[in-house]
Amino acid sequence: MKNLIKNVLVLIILFSCSPNEETRTSNKYDDSEWTPENKETFLKKCSNSMDQDLCKCILDKFISTGKNVIEVGEMNHNEYMSLAKECKER
Repeated sequence: MKNLIKNVLVLIILFSCSPNEETRTSNKYDDSEWTPENKETFLKKCSNSMDQDLCKCILDKFISTGKNVIEVGEMNHNEYMSLAKECKER
């Protein structure tokens, strides 16, 4: 459980970094969208420290609850842990 919490915090920090204005205007997609690239990046980083199926479940929960990339980065620890717990229990 300690490892899960540590990994979740790392993911939150990774997704909370926002690009500067110059980078943002040159992106192909709006940073807040779950593009195929955003999904792939999340799953790769998440899978480095957690089970692939758990990562997919967490991503599906983000999308099904309407959380975009930016909102995921702004989630508090309890919100994130609640989704991770739901995925672990299924």
